[in-house]
Amino acid sequence: MNPLFSEFGLAITPVASREGWWKSQPLKQPSYDWPIVDLQAALGSAYGRVFIGSLEDEIPCVYLTPKFPLDQIVREFAVGAHGAASCGYDRREAIELVVRRVAGVEKITPLSVTYLDEAGFQARFAETVDQRGARKIEALFDLDDFTREGLELYTGEWDGSNPLEIWPQLLKEQKIALWWD
Repeated sequence: MNPLFSEFGLAITPVASREGWWKSQPLKQPSYDWPIVDLQAALGSAYGRVFIGSLEDEIPCVYLTPKFPLDQIVREFAVGAHGAASCGYDRREAIELVVRRVAGVEKITPLSVTYLDEAGFQARFAETVDQRGARKIEALFDLDDFTREGLELYTGEWDGSNPLEIWPQLLKEQKIALWWD
């Protein structure tokens, strides 16, 4: 494998049950701020998708996968299943809702996944999103059902007296984050 992995303190091994997939040892201090963006930039497009993920409640690892549609990765990592279990939603329907939302966002801007597991999805916008684009992304979601939609992260400063708006944060951060904690 690429010597860059050792520069990032990673040992990469094949994932036995998934052809073309590789993963690192569990990250010692899993963090959504781990330098995955730096690793993605260093590797370029040579390895398809590079992201931090957690399959089946494992400690998060760095994954390298072929460049196949993002909906396959969302399904593989069962993104949204934690929210379904916590809130009494149907697991399959919850995952498919995430698939539809992510596909909708990708029609507006390509995504570069940084983290995903059953309880969350985070991706940077691969192209700069302006106010119009951020509003289009916001329009994909049912803001009245923000828990089911995985938008609780965006409700931190919202007092409920006005309609929820997520587009300003999307515009400022240039990423989308769906969480069910």
